[in-house]
Amino acid sequence: MIRARDEHRTAEFLAHILGLHVGTATPPLLPIQTDNRVTLDVLTCAPNTITSQHQEFAQHESPYQLALG
Repeated sequence: MIRARDEHRTAEFLAHILGLHVGTATPPLLPIQTDNRVTLDVLTCAPNTITSQHQEFAQHESPYQLALG
């Protein structure tokens, strides 16, 4: 998740420099689609409220083991 002051400008900028495209918005998130099925979600937040966060996602063991080799 990427917090920004303006989700549309940020998503368009990041998509442009990374050679990707912005997906269809699912409020409050605006996704940037990657080629490997990872989505970078951009979220608008008020100025001076951007804080450090830790995000954790559950992953099924089989793909996790494949990634580690």
